[in-house]
Amino acid sequence: MNRVLPKLDSKQFGAIRGRFTTHALLICYIMWHKALDQSQLASAMFVEFAKAFDPVDHTVVINNLIELAIPGLVVKWFASFLSGRQQRVKIANNLSSWLILKGGMPRGSWLEPFTLIIVIDKLKLSRSTHKYIDDTTLTKILFPGQTSQMVGCMNELHQWSLADIMQINKQKTKEMVVTTSRTASLFHSSRILNGLKLSNC
Repeated sequence: MNRVLPKLDSKQFGAIRGRFTTHALLICYIMWHKALDQSQLASAMFVEFAKAFDPVDHTVVINNLIELAIPGLVVKWFASFLSGRQQRVKIANNLSSWLILKGGMPRGSWLEPFTLIIVIDKLKLSRSTHKYIDDTTLTKILFPGQTSQMVGCMNELHQWSLADIMQINKQKTKEMVVTTSRTASLFHSSRILNGLKLSNC
């Protein structure tokens, strides 16, 4: 895994040695505070993915590893770890037939969050993006009176989620405006994701 970590997004702070939630919070805080010092404001979007570990597509994971130029032996090992997994359901004394899984992750392994990081790594948008595993924060610095430009970014995010089979939880995805009382009334929001208007924190 030491060959993989250096290739990952430097703004990913989850499940990577030496990176913590505090680091992500501090970077965002400094960026927002700097905007206020310069009489600007910050529009921050907190993106929530629905049941993020469950829809992880094994093919997407392997393709992402290949695109990261990970050695073939590591890719084959990862494919072996993910492939051939089965599950079935038991109700009382009744058992369903076995179903071969093409997605999802086995629970309790360090590879569980790591695999999701591999999927999320390709999420690179036109706004400042910080990640803690799948929890993603988007930031756009604005001048007073400027309309929120998150709509285009959210559309980018929506297209990425369709391609990588990750479902956005629209009810839990929120926008927060970091501003002063003097400039708060000058902010105009227009955040819509796939027809749904998102709410404030």
